Amino acid sequence: MAAIANAHTILLTLTIDGTENAAGQCIEPYHSPDRTSPVKDPSSSDMTCGIPGKSKDAALCPVKAGSEMRLQFQNYEDSSRDDWVIDKSHKGPILVYLAPLESAGKGDVWFKIFEHGYSDGKWGTDLIRGDKEGKLTITIPADIKPGDYLLRSEVIGLHEAYIDYAKDKSNGAQYFINCAHITISGSGTLEPKGYPIPGIYKTSDPGILFDLYDGNKTPNYSAPGPSLYVAGSSGSVKSNNDLSSTEPSSTSSPSSKKTKPTSSVAADENNDTLQAQGNPKGIEVVVDNSTSAAKKNKLDCLNKRRRRRRAIKTIV
Repeated sequence: MAAIANAHTILLTLTIDGTENAAGQCIEPYHSPDRTSPVKDPSSSDMTCGIPGKSKDAALCPVKAGSEMRLQFQNYEDSSRDDWVIDKSHKGPILVYLAPLESAGKGDVWFKIFEHGYSDGKWGTDLIRGDKEGKLTITIPADIKPGDYLLRSEVIGLHEAYIDYAKDKSNGAQYFINCAHITISGSGTLEPKGYPIPGIYKTSDPGILFDLYDGNKTPNYSAPGPSLYVAGSSGSVKSNNDLSSTEPSSTSSPSSKKTKPTSSVAADENNDTLQAQGNPKGIEVVVDNSTSAAKKNKLDCLNKRRRRRRAIKTIV
């Protein structure tokens, strides 16, 4: 078989109780000719279940609440290739959502049951690349109401996410989305709070606008979207199935605020204030290492002038 496309990825199979189910069984048929083409615009209706194929016909696959299932992702059939699951450059989170099937995914119906952003030195995409079959194990919440559901898998590639898609349509995060049809059995009664898809992401959200190339080897990253629903909780909580941090954290997104250095005068905002006021006390400005070269040079010159003025006053 020829390459599927450009080191992207698709949800290839769902394994439930040892049975492997493919497109047309549980998974909705893929679009053509390129079934791995990503969605780029988070406001597009294609965010719901991916770029649609000729139909949404798929059988309902039974699964017990509280049980595990395995999601297999693939790009090439040749497993000897390094990018047979997804290219290593396409780093990013993996998320899984559920919605009542009767909703067709429309309205405030989606709730998140799995997320792995970045934790323990691994991106979500590293989990499937590291598995010999390209599979990810998730658990269906034990206490949700039985019924027919849409299961939505989402792999987000951040390799071009350092530029806001709203400002440059050739860049931005890439969303690889597929939906499957499942019937959940059990005695649960919970109907978790739902959210709309599209509608949960903006192009400037910290988990969507993110620079993989900022030199930070241990990025501080939180997966985008609503909070995760965890079985046994009365509602959604900010947590991960994968033992990631349970609290939202700041990110190294180009739009996020950076921590300022501790000094007699905090660099950046305080520097600007001092310059605007003429620095009446003659305080030497501390330059943040993250400050641009142009600004640093300007502040160096400013400091030199202040030192000369203080020297002249001493001589007089």
